[in-house]
Amino acid sequence: MYLKEFREELLKQDLSMNTIDGYTRNIKGFIDLYKEPTGENFNPMEIIELDIRTFKDYLQNTKRQHSRTINRKLTALRKYFEFLAAKDII
Repeated sequence: MYLKEFREELLKQDLSMNTIDGYTRNIKGFIDLYKEPTGENFNPMEIIELDIRTFKDYLQNTKRQHSRTINRKLTALRKYFEFLAAKDII
């Protein structure tokens, strides 16, 4: 999942621990939702745009979360996948 490496990278960027913890929590939430229907292990290389849209729809329609909360969670995912791309993991 590369969460430990991602956290280390965020620490290098001098982000606050609240931000780092929030990003990590949001990414874990995405991973849990992704794994729930199939029980399969999470592989970031298999994520497609539809998975992100499904996550956003879930947050909007099932969890009924505010747009700022949803945007924060999507920002965490974007940062995570940018990190993975920069490290040639995806």
